[in-house]
Amino acid sequence: MDREDEIPEQGSLKGRGYEPLHNWSPTSERSRPDLDIMYSKSSSDSPPFVRINKRLGGSTENLLTNVRRPSHLLLPASSSGDSLDVEIREREPHARNRKSRSMVAPKNRLQSPIPAPRHTLQQEVILEGPVKRTKFLEGTKKTKKNWIDCYMVLTPTALVFYKDQRTYYSSKVSRPTGTPPSPSTPQAELVLALLNAHATQCIQKHTKRYARSILLIVGYDQYLIQDETEDGARKWFAHIRGVIFALYQCSLPGGDSPTFTHSNADADSLGRTPPTARHAIRNKHKAGGSSNEDSSDSTEVSIQKSQVRSKLRKFFAKRPPVDQLMRKGIYKDEPVFGRNLEEVCPATSPRVPEFVVACVKEIERPDNMCTDGLYRASGNLSQVQKIRLEVDQNKMSVIQNNTDIHVLTGSLKLFFRELKEPLIPCSMFDRVLAACSIKPKEARIKEFQEIVKALPPCNRDTLKFLLEHLIKVTEYKEQNRMHTANLAIVFGPTLLWAPPEQAHNIAVDCIQQNNVVDILLTDFKEIFVDNGSKGKKKA
Repeated sequence: MDREDEIPEQGSLKGRGYEPLHNWSPTSERSRPDLDIMYSKSSSDSPPFVRINKRLGGSTENLLTNVRRPSHLLLPASSSGDSLDVEIREREPHARNRKSRSMVAPKNRLQSPIPAPRHTLQQEVILEGPVKRTKFLEGTKKTKKNWIDCYMVLTPTALVFYKDQRTYYSSKVSRPTGTPPSPSTPQAELVLALLNAHATQCIQKHTKRYARSILLIVGYDQYLIQDETEDGARKWFAHIRGVIFALYQCSLPGGDSPTFTHSNADADSLGRTPPTARHAIRNKHKAGGSSNEDSSDSTEVSIQKSQVRSKLRKFFAKRPPVDQLMRKGIYKDEPVFGRNLEEVCPATSPRVPEFVVACVKEIERPDNMCTDGLYRASGNLSQVQKIRLEVDQNKMSVIQNNTDIHVLTGSLKLFFRELKEPLIPCSMFDRVLAACSIKPKEARIKEFQEIVKALPPCNRDTLKFLLEHLIKVTEYKEQNRMHTANLAIVFGPTLLWAPPEQAHNIAVDCIQQNNVVDILLTDFKEIFVDNGSKGKKKA
């Protein structure tokens, strides 16, 4: 039989024949024989009593095994989970080594069956009103401005932001003492502690409405607060500065701390977003929705970006090379861009690509030739790519319909850069660079004449056509400010480049490439001399 079953219940002591014991104590001589019997089989190191916990309706009783309980020693009813203290001390000669176990529950340990209410702090309201807010800097990183309409409350220690005025007043509704906080109770969206904060007036680089905005620096973050009027902004600024100064005075040695009363704003949440708002934001992100809160988690954004990068790296590593795709017929050459020059030139002379002729014809209109920075200024890249796609679909009308001349010049430069073989072939790259340093001038011109004659017919006709166009551009140099040197800088790397197998100094090659185009433009008439006209001059 279990020992717990042998223990009589409180109300049945008299019913079972237990006589009342008057003047009884746990250490009295009358209870000593029972104690000796109970501990006769136990070791000398065993405690002088056995504690058995029985849970009766949420309470705990401490009982002694095989010890007769007097009828007058009834356990009081306990509804708070407290335990009764029974202390048994052995009477031995060595009083200093007596063994005792105290289970006295101090009064301050009393627990209530109802959870204690959340202790909150209520501060007096200095100023309140509707404003707009946004986060300007997060650490050292500038964030995208996202203005949010909110209701701001200034207290002696912090700035508290609510969704609107209705939410603010709903959070102030008092509840009975001891009532646990409800999860649906409206909470503040953001709480900014003003201790060690700094407020200053905005300048034009912060926002266009800087006259009615305030810059608030809290820790490493910066916030912009905007009022509807300039007077309202000045009023907010003065009160916020006053609170910051008062908190600074209180933080000095001997300063008095501000007084508090009860509120729905938790004291531990001052200076950071309340837990309820943080959980709401996290749930919105999980659900796929967007949140306009300033406390948006930048860590999640960085994680998403890193995941995209890792996926792209895996994709590029698995992607087969272009040559393999071309052999399989998956990747095909474009009809106009990115091909060999001979493939896009007509069979009859002059062998100049149709796209080049159409672009030059449109650019040479008088109003276009006077455009400042012609060929030097870059056009919209998306519009350039649009022209590329339209031309590849044999829709040449897009050239006449284009309204931005810089997009057209960018498309022409892109055509020459995308050629598989440059206009001046790579096989002649070293020879052309060496010809630039030949002196005297007559010998240099003669060498360039030989180089031009060695070019394929389509390359020679296209180069001559393009150089004639560029010379016409220089005739409007007073309006477009495109001199020969400027055009040489633009078209040097476009018309010729080094073979990929040769290791050249890019900086030196770029300067020499510019010199090649400069010489071709300056001495164009001497280099491109027609044999027929030469014979007429001799006659």
